[in-house]
Amino acid sequence: MADLEATLGSLVQDEGPLGALARELIAAKAFESGDIARARTEFNRLRFDAAAPEGVKRRAEIALAAIPPAPAEEAAASDTETPVEGEAPAETADIEETGQ
Repeated sequence: MADLEATLGSLVQDEGPLGALARELIAAKAFESGDIARARTEFNRLRFDAAAPEGVKRRAEIALAAIPPAPAEEAAASDTETPVEGEAPAETADIEETGQ
């Protein structure tokens, strides 16, 4: 990854279309090397980059749909409580008890 970043140099900082293409390469390399969190971050940035060519934006959206969530996102998703059938969520329990 460091080799690619060194090769691209300041082009990654470019605000124009070439910078977007350079950042797309960084995102793809991050995915290839298993850095899913960075890949998702870079593809998300590209998706909303006003200067990025439409093709880059479309490929970023496709990549985001195809790559798995980062481990931290998976852990956060599994931390949410799943309601038990027939049991009201805590925030609505008082409403059901009082009828208000």
